[in-house]
Amino acid sequence: SQWNADNRFTGWADVDLTSSGEAQAEAAGKLLRDHSVDVETALTSMLTRAIRTLWIVLHASDQTFVPDGKDYLLNERHYGALTGMDKDEAAHRFGADPVARWRRGLTDRPPPMAGPDHAELARDRRYRGVAVPRTENLYDVMQRISAWRRNTLGPALAIGTVLVVAHGNSL
Repeated sequence: SQWNADNRFTGWADVDLTSSGEAQAEAAGKLLRDHSVDVETALTSMLTRAIRTLWIVLHASDQTFVPDGKDYLLNERHYGALTGMDKDEAAHRFGADPVARWRRGLTDRPPPMAGPDHAELARDRRYRGVAVPRTENLYDVMQRISAWRRNTLGPALAIGTVLVVAHGNSL
């Protein structure tokens, strides 16, 4: 995404792909096509960068007809107050050790997203009926993905090959 390229915490922010990301998605789709991987269903998060990646991969693999599903449970980890912040700036502001624990630790959470920013995210129509978190640690993401694997991925795999397009922490 553009924010990854800018060294910014992205999380649930709806940031688009860079041209490099588009090219990577196209190359992945061509690999699927060249290796005759027939996808039966495709699953992705609610974030534009993942959705567009999925569309590009399916197009490049000549499989745009494949049914797809979107689920917020596949969203990237919610980085709370760090969302949008430059990673080096965060280390300077909060300290390198706490930021490292927030990024890679299982149980440490970044500071929660502020009220107005959280309220705006919670009003986004793609999250109707969802208890939008203010921040998440990796364990929270694992719990979220565990439910998704059981309820969505398992039944889809029973049908055939599943293409999952998501994010570093949720994958």
